[in-house]
Amino acid sequence: MDSTSWQFLIDVGGTFTDCIAHKHNGSRESLRRHKLLSSAITPGVIESAKGRFIQDPRRQDDVDKFWNGATFR
Repeated sequence: MDSTSWQFLIDVGGTFTDCIAHKHNGSRESLRRHKLLSSAITPGVIESAKGRFIQDPRRQDDVDKFWNGATFR
């Protein structure tokens, strides 16, 4: 049985949306914060690209697999 539980707090503002994810797993806890534009446009810089994969140093703190399935324009 998975004893991991998540709590998400999201505040959508006029310009920015603030997201906080709190994970509690037994005696371990972690807190992740993410701020993005409320327009759903996330600026970035492509440092390298290989096939379908890009590397953006601004996204290094994003949650693993957060961008899977996203469309880039």
